[in-house]
Amino acid sequence: MWEANAIDGVFELFWGFGGLASTGFFYFIYRLVAGRQAQFRRATALEGLIIEVGPRSYPVVEYEKDGKTHQFRSGLSAPGAQVGQRIDIEVSPNGVARIRSNGHTVIARGLLIASIACLVAGCVALAVRFA
Repeated sequence: MWEANAIDGVFELFWGFGGLASTGFFYFIYRLVAGRQAQFRRATALEGLIIEVGPRSYPVVEYEKDGKTHQFRSGLSAPGAQVGQRIDIEVSPNGVARIRSNGHTVIARGLLIASIACLVAGCVALAVRFA
């Protein structure tokens, strides 16, 4: 009987401290994503032209701003992208460009929710262990 309780206690500690550690990890990643998002708050919306579709559907986009032509390879995969296709992009005030997508916000919110869920789970597991 004692062995089962000892194993249960270790299991609860594992989940408790694991949940708290996961909270820190998810929050750290959330801050990285949110920081990247912040530079696009004052972004200029433009239209770009896909000039190449690279490996794994990462397109190279060409756009014009202030009379100059610029290019960037998207970090966002676009499986249906085709050369010659027009696409909406955003250019931050410091010149960083990206494909316009609602997915960026969803990822940040998902990480924040995961962080909160891990915090709650860790606290519950530790409360059960030490109750």
